[in-house]
Amino acid sequence: MTDQFCSCPTCGARLKPDHFSFDPDSGLVVAGGRFAVLPRREMQIFEYLLERRNRVVTRGQLFEEIYRRDDEPDNEAVVESHISKLRRKLVPLGISISSERFKGYQLTMEVKHD
Repeated sequence: MTDQFCSCPTCGARLKPDHFSFDPDSGLVVAGGRFAVLPRREMQIFEYLLERRNRVVTRGQLFEEIYRRDDEPDNEAVVESHISKLRRKLVPLGISISSERFKGYQLTMEVKHD
């Protein structure tokens, strides 16, 4: 990813700065004229936070959502690692995940999302 606006990795069209899209099948997030491709766990967290944007979601809620069908891991701290990686990918897109101490995480977007 660069500091300049770029082209869509799927269709090649120039990405518009006011456009937002998210494809949960591929993990492709397009916003602010840029894009990021998220691995499965980060995509699951992003999708969960996106559905609840501008609301605080606890680490426990995220853990239950993304690991509810898995036997691994048994520690909620893994969520913090995923959030950290996700933040680095989303900030250039105008999407942020803030932390509220002892409460949880909140996703906010500069780009309008319908």
